[in-house]
Amino acid sequence: MWKTDAPSSIFFKEEYEEHTTTLSACISALMAARETDRVNVIRLEHIKYTSGFLHEAILVELQEVDPDVAEPRKTYALIDRDIGQRPARKPFFSSSSSFSSNKARDAVKISRDKRLFSISCQYKVRQYIEFNAHPWPFIKLLVVATSVAETKPEYNVISGQCYWYASSIWDVVILHLRKVWPEWEQATGGVVSAKGRAREMFTKFEGAWTKREAEIKELQKAQRQKEYRAAYVEGLSKGRKESVQEKEGLQRKIDGLEARLKALEAQQEKYQLKRGFHGLWFYPWRSRSE
Repeated sequence: MWKTDAPSSIFFKEEYEEHTTTLSACISALMAARETDRVNVIRLEHIKYTSGFLHEAILVELQEVDPDVAEPRKTYALIDRDIGQRPARKPFFSSSSSFSSNKARDAVKISRDKRLFSISCQYKVRQYIEFNAHPWPFIKLLVVATSVAETKPEYNVISGQCYWYASSIWDVVILHLRKVWPEWEQATGGVVSAKGRAREMFTKFEGAWTKREAEIKELQKAQRQKEYRAAYVEGLSKGRKESVQEKEGLQRKIDGLEARLKALEAQQEKYQLKRGFHGLWFYPWRSRSE
């Protein structure tokens, strides 16, 4: 696990604000913050709103693992598709199709408060998967959504709208789980299936994830090397500091011993002078005979 700031810092400035971003920006934020292994999916829902245009989306419950916090924190993300800039109105008798395509707006809305996704309209859960026993990397789901979006980047009210987008993401996830998680059916709350076109998108996802996973591993390797270098430099600096301190300590001991030796020599010289003086005082004839 990489040592970074709290995971929420890449999405939130305020605790309960809603943050909207693109799929690519969300992936880039996770990779730049080195949090690809710290933000995981623990529940996935395919939802359908019950009024208005009956919008469909993928609602995600995320768990953020922060080593500085005792309990993992929950965050919620809504992955959906809407039309981007709507095309200009055409005359009624225009030769163009009434169902013209336009660039889709595939977004990720993130919030600490799940209720923000149902304030304006209630929804029902069509299908769900629990990942509590096997937390699933959020970045992997984002790569799934990106692979689906790139299959049909244009919004089309017949074949490339929110219903197709949410269902396709769900189908690709199911195909992936069938391959990597033998017990996946026990975690689902309803009937699941994968349509023919989903297999094409799944193949695209596998290629994209293989490439992305290699990038993540390279970043992890670079980060480990950086940490090793930092630890080496710190250890070298500490070793040099300790060496200097040891040398200074030895020098202080040498200075102390030399000072003590000089004091002993001075004391010995003083003692000898004193002894010579006493000899002349008690035996003065010695000086005459000599």
